[in-house]
Amino acid sequence: MDTYNSEIFGEIQMPESFVELMEFPTVLSKMEGKNIMLWRGQGDISWPIHSGAYRRLVNSGEKSIEWSLSSYEKGMLAKARHKGYGTNEGLSISDMELLAKLQHHGAATRLVDFSKSMLVALWFCFKFKY
Repeated sequence: MDTYNSEIFGEIQMPESFVELMEFPTVLSKMEGKNIMLWRGQGDISWPIHSGAYRRLVNSGEKSIEWSLSSYEKGMLAKARHKGYGTNEGLSISDMELLAKLQHHGAATRLVDFSKSMLVALWFCFKFKY
């Protein structure tokens, strides 16, 4: 299997076929210090692993990221609760549950998606790349 030297992630394995990709977890288990438990479906190796909300604020030129993220989240949560999205089966849900629910439906939050399934992550690579 070939390798690729990424500025962000260092030297990484680069499967050249679907068969090599499916064998990849076995290859990793034999490599020292390469025990992957979670996968991130990211369609471009040049992207750092940042949340959608972080990318949105950085791209807007915002300087105080943590303060801006907190303000952004508070506003988003207030709007979502005002529209009635803050409950599940009649019970109020926590802010974290509401953020997860909003992210699931496409909102930019500071949460970052990972999967235990390599195939689910692969689907996200293609979904957001093309």
